[in-house]
Amino acid sequence: MEKAVDRRRYQFSLWTILVVTTVVAVTLGAFLQLPRWLIGYALFALFLVFPLFVASLVRQGLVWFGLLADLWTADEPYGRSVAGLARDCLRGLGLARAKGAKSPSLRDSLLIAAIYSLTLVGLWPALREIGLQISMSTFHSGGWTLTSAWQSFAEAVASGGYWLRLIKWESWSLGRWWLLFGLLTLLMLALAQLVSRLLSRPGWRLPVAETLARWLAFAPWLVALEMAFLIGVWIRSPNTVPEPSTGFVVGIFNWGLWHWDAWLDHGWLVRGAVPTIIVASVFFVEVTRWPWWLALVAAILLIPVTLLLSIATTVAYQNGFPW
Repeated sequence: MEKAVDRRRYQFSLWTILVVTTVVAVTLGAFLQLPRWLIGYALFALFLVFPLFVASLVRQGLVWFGLLADLWTADEPYGRSVAGLARDCLRGLGLARAKGAKSPSLRDSLLIAAIYSLTLVGLWPALREIGLQISMSTFHSGGWTLTSAWQSFAEAVASGGYWLRLIKWESWSLGRWWLLFGLLTLLMLALAQLVSRLLSRPGWRLPVAETLARWLAFAPWLVALEMAFLIGVWIRSPNTVPEPSTGFVVGIFNWGLWHWDAWLDHGWLVRGAVPTIIVASVFFVEVTRWPWWLALVAAILLIPVTLLLSIATTVAYQNGFPW
């Protein structure tokens, strides 16, 4: 009788450990040979998606407990393929939904908005400090050491006053995006209603509740926009401490120094032009259902508004409103 062959494999064989260690070592070695600025951009890309990743974990936890509908679950299994992972990421950002899935309800959208907003606000003090250390180590290495970076981070995050001050600021700062895109949503609802009535096209009207739900579920993109503006500070000036300390970028410390062409400042254009085009384009397509070409034009026209609003937000936080 032929002896049965045990075909089981050890989970961590010596051969597997050797191969994995070699691959990791070669990858890290190649990574460290890259130009310092390229490493910085790669780290900032991971830095940008980190709060989105944390918020997505919280959202998935609510889905597991049945407190939130999962509109992003695939109808068919994608396995661990690259296409499957990409599809899941797009669904998490609201760019793709399961076949036949409706827009989220107002309740679910409120939960999504709260999850992503509170995650960003809560993480903001640590994010700002980590981002500053990434910037100093890759774009402005003079005098930077790992020891000094750790001391700076430990002192910052151990201070209760530091956390409260930055949480207060970020609640204010993120609020400007909710205000801007909320007003745009209301404006588009009114505009669609007016045009459909004038042209006798009932199909052009936007359903109010569904549109408001899509606006609230747009929260991940507002987080991405806020993070992109933060990263833009260090791309423009690596050793700069971000808001509310960057009014000096255009020399506006108070309303008496305000000028309406401040948005043309090179520093603010570097920070916000490209992120505005990307996020606003997605907004006009996914929330108000505009065609891509019209959404892109509207997003470009929105650049002065987003930059002036950002400058005004900083000045108002420091000095109050001018009236």
